Amino acid sequence: MTTTHPEEVFEYNCSIGFGSDEESANIVYQTIIVDHELSTKVKRNINLHSSSEDGSHHLIINFTSSDARQLRSSVKGTLDTIHLSIETLTKFVEQ
Repeated sequence: MTTTHPEEVFEYNCSIGFGSDEESANIVYQTIIVDHELSTKVKRNINLHSSSEDGSHHLIINFTSSDARQLRSSVKGTLDTIHLSIETLTKFVEQ
């Protein structure tokens, strides 16, 4: 008798805050939203949340995958892109 097990699902969720800086939040959101996942095993959902209570802006990113390695790779790539975007924005603000 063969027993089948449901496919294991791995998840990673993160929230990146931008305080009241709506422009930077939108720029970073637009930067990462155009990059599609290379692996069909990874699903990525990205939302930009703006709070009417305190005026803060957050990127909310949810990853799910049946493959832990693919999930790690996707999360790392997305966070690297976000980091580079924020560094670039910071350099422009300094000038």
